[in-house]
Amino acid sequence: MLRLKEVADVELGTLSYTMIGEAKGHPAVGCMVSQAAGSNATEISKQVDKLLDEISTDLPQGVKIEKILDINEFLDASIKNVLKTLLEAILLVIIVVYVFLQSLRSTLIPMVGIVVSLVGTFAFLAIAGFSINLLTLFALVLAIGTVVDNAIIMVEAVQAKLDAGYRSPYKATIDGMNGITPAIITSTLVFMAVFIPVSFMGGTSGKFFKQFGITMAVAVGLSAVNALTLSPALCALLIKPHSETSGRKTFEQRFRTAFKPVHISIRPLR
Repeated sequence: MLRLKEVADVELGTLSYTMIGEAKGHPAVGCMVSQAAGSNATEISKQVDKLLDEISTDLPQGVKIEKILDINEFLDASIKNVLKTLLEAILLVIIVVYVFLQSLRSTLIPMVGIVVSLVGTFAFLAIAGFSINLLTLFALVLAIGTVVDNAIIMVEAVQAKLDAGYRSPYKATIDGMNGITPAIITSTLVFMAVFIPVSFMGGTSGKFFKQFGITMAVAVGLSAVNALTLSPALCALLIKPHSETSGRKTFEQRFRTAFKPVHISIRPLR
């Protein structure tokens, strides 16, 4: 009988000698946890941390578990940046709407429309089982400038009727809706038709772009419903005809006067 130890040195080796495992200058063994398609990265990271805490209590002396890379930290930082962009977009919408409508009451209505559309979109995401990830938050950032458009159009239509001589906000709202309702419905359907086909993509990427497309479509659809229901009601209740007083003018009146067009008449020389 010929034994291997008689002709060779036998020892426990490694599968590959092309790399050395070290962590903070100490010998280490790496272990990677991969995320399955459609799973929640944040939840996986929490479960891994919980498991590592349980294992750490049973480790021998001198052995320690260290997390070298956690992709969830990148996700958290990215989500914070997206939320920051979301707040900046809302602030810019407030400024732009106030500059061109010159009324705090008129500015309040689109702001309510943004909140209602976003809350309704989050409710749909919860019902549909979608997660809050980079793509859904990015869709909400893009939707901010879109969901407010329908409400702004409604407010501008009512304000145009009041500027034309209407004294009743209710009558101005009714006539304003009659003129722009078909346009709001048509533009919303066209916009939704652009993003809904994205939800038919397959594969791992398709799962995420499906959430992106449906989030955009739902946000825009809710904004249209809001523009045809809540916004007109708020217009009839909040918007008042501009009153020009001969006494001391308020800031809004002075601001509105500065935006009035200047009419210049040109007569030919004789």
